[in-house]
Amino acid sequence: AACHALARFFVFDLTLPKKAIPRFEIEDLIMLSNLFSSVVVLAFLWTTIGLVTRVFEDGGFAFPTRLITTSAIAGPLWVSVEILCHWPPAGITATTTDSMVMAIVIGTVGLSSTMALGRIFSSKFLF
Repeated sequence: AACHALARFFVFDLTLPKKAIPRFEIEDLIMLSNLFSSVVVLAFLWTTIGLVTRVFEDGGFAFPTRLITTSAIAGPLWVSVEILCHWPPAGITATTTDSMVMAIVIGTVGLSSTMALGRIFSSKFLF
């Protein structure tokens, strides 16, 4: 889950305009601390909801419904916290109701996709 949040931020960062002088500024530090706050929120939500959906039990990842349910609950909550706290990327790009809904949908689908791919490549699914 944390890898998904970091990769999502790096894609967002690539879309930002280039700096006149490449250097680390206070805005970068603020954005980085916001990113890590977002990662902590996602990790907490994923762990808490995963315990409820029993995705961490032996064979829990063998049931795709548990993984999808965990993503479907954690994703919208996580992106909503990003929007409410104005953390990048969702908190900066989502300014209207439509863009907030779109950010929540895209964030949830992205999280679900990342977790599904992680399950495929980290289990005996392929071997």
